[in-house]
Amino acid sequence: MVHVKPDKRSQRSAGLICDGLLRCLKRKSFTQITITDIQREAGVGRATFYRLFDNIHDVLVYLCDTTFGEQLFSQRPAYDQSLEELFLSGIRYWMERQEVLDAIISCNRMDIVNNVFRKNAESVQTLYPQLSIQPEQMAYICGMVTSLMVSVLQTWVEHGKRETPEEILEYVSVIPKLFGKE
Repeated sequence: MVHVKPDKRSQRSAGLICDGLLRCLKRKSFTQITITDIQREAGVGRATFYRLFDNIHDVLVYLCDTTFGEQLFSQRPAYDQSLEELFLSGIRYWMERQEVLDAIISCNRMDIVNNVFRKNAESVQTLYPQLSIQPEQMAYICGMVTSLMVSVLQTWVEHGKRETPEEILEYVSVIPKLFGKE
């Protein structure tokens, strides 16, 4: 579980630990990284690590939560931005964080990606009112979009990360036809 408090000290220490994990991921696979590796790379004590996180997976969760939220709110949403552009933005976000995505997949924790999307669903609705999503629809849409995104990202990794976001969008654009929609 993540125990990072909103105070500056906790936030700074958590940031150092996340940066340490990212540096470790450049040299080792996630499954080979130890808490000692992260703690040494981050320059924090073992007690600091355990004050903020229970395990390495928690660092991955926190890293994804904070970076996805920052990405979401740093974009200047265009009122006329389409769902396709929003989808492309999500794909690009994860493609730019390949080490993190590889770590998530290697430890079979795609639930992290799913949870990040679900946590930010309300923010997406607030930032993009033109999507006109009714509250009762949101859970279903969020479930469908997150499942699609998780599956697409896993497939992209399995295919050797060779497709562009635009090619992926083209591949998934047939989905409405499966439901008889054009």
